[in-house]
Amino acid sequence: MSPPLRRLGITLSLGLLCAASATGQSLQSTISSHAVASGLRSGSFGIAIVDDRGTVLADIDANVPRIPASNQKLLASGTAILALGHDYEFRTQLLHRGGELVLVGDGDPGLADPELLSRMTDAFGQPLTVDGVLDIWADAVQHAGIDHVDRLVIDDRVFDSDFIHPSWPTDQLNQHYCAGSAGLNFHRNMLSLYPAPGSGAQGVLHDVRPAVPFMPIDNRLKTHTKKSAVSAAQNSDGTIVVNGTVSKPLQVPVHVTVRDMPMLTGRMLADRLIRRGIEVDTIERATPTERFADASPIGPDLVTPMATVLERCNVESRNIYADCLLKRAAHEATRRPGSWRDGAGLVRREVHARTGTDVLEVADGSGMSRRNAVSPLVLAKWMASFQRGTPEGDAMLDSMSTPDRGTIDRRFDSLSLAGCTLEGKTGYIRGVSTLSGVVTAPDGRAVSFSVLCNSLGSSTTAAKTLQKNVVQAIARWLSTHAVTPDAARRPAA
Repeated sequence: MSPPLRRLGITLSLGLLCAASATGQSLQSTISSHAVASGLRSGSFGIAIVDDRGTVLADIDANVPRIPASNQKLLASGTAILALGHDYEFRTQLLHRGGELVLVGDGDPGLADPELLSRMTDAFGQPLTVDGVLDIWADAVQHAGIDHVDRLVIDDRVFDSDFIHPSWPTDQLNQHYCAGSAGLNFHRNMLSLYPAPGSGAQGVLHDVRPAVPFMPIDNRLKTHTKKSAVSAAQNSDGTIVVNGTVSKPLQVPVHVTVRDMPMLTGRMLADRLIRRGIEVDTIERATPTERFADASPIGPDLVTPMATVLERCNVESRNIYADCLLKRAAHEATRRPGSWRDGAGLVRREVHARTGTDVLEVADGSGMSRRNAVSPLVLAKWMASFQRGTPEGDAMLDSMSTPDRGTIDRRFDSLSLAGCTLEGKTGYIRGVSTLSGVVTAPDGRAVSFSVLCNSLGSSTTAAKTLQKNVVQAIARWLSTHAVTPDAARRPAA
């Protein structure tokens, strides 16, 4: 073994060496050279490259589990495709029975997502607003001639009530990327605040979306001549506390997560019913044993297609989407309220079925938790099992970022890929930088890869350079290795 390989701590079995020498030794050598040149500390990263027939083309500490960060979303989204189907639709319903209205959640992370709303219009062709979504239901109740509601029931039992994973960083729970996953989600489970200078020393909130006039807000903003630096958090009593300084009206909102969005959604709907003269006596959660099979729909179901959820999960890397996919898949498999634990068990079973191993730790679906651990080889084989031309493969690959869209566009838009295409998923949390995906040749041959870098310190530059070089090396290898006529494809095992 050459000195560079010894420094990297690479261990190759005799069988792997034979396979590499037959089909991928040049790629192994190229990847090893890039790894040495990266300057990354030995043992701090792993690389796996697998072709679409299951052959390992390159391996650098590929069996060592590492923190995947947002590459965890590939496991959650793939599992959800398999459990729910590529054409599943998340459906939120408002039902009516006697004096009851029942708002039934399906774990849809896209309901009233402000970025999705920006692409939608209402019945009059106007841009659909977050408050307009609530008006759809309130108008339906009013048009049905209902003037009194005994109970407005919030049925979010498709998931359990553990919205936040216990291993998420406690100092970041008010940030939008730590929004919890509930059986009834709304507006990505956050409020959007728009601060502005006031007439005096006090700053103001000139808009809050969605509108929550009943919610206590403790505004501690100060007007500043030069600097805008605003933060917000929800206290345990439900009060939103806004701190900081503001020098001009902010066009980009300050987001703050909400602890219990299902019940807040109920209060927002009740507020809009009351404005229409419809009395609402109580807002309650559904009890564990309640059933509403005899209730009738009122107003339209609000639907988000699986393809949209997958795109927001993998192209845009929105954490709440991945966590809801994990829990919704768990509910589908167990018929229990979707939970972190059941989701983790389902991921392990699906990974074992498609890669032959279940040596991984699954905490959440988004990758926010540092308790997640998976090896590059497992991720590469997992991606190799989702092949183009199959419904699940098309759904997965279509949901990923490419050099012209999503999280990898700025890093790879000028990279020469020798005519190949790239579909990938980035990942980042403090000290962790990851990239996994698929490089496909013009003739359809595909190579899956995973580069997981941990213990990076404050800079991810070297890790990102290594990831970029790995992708380019795969593309060049594909362009110089013609497919043999008898190379029958089969899923990686």
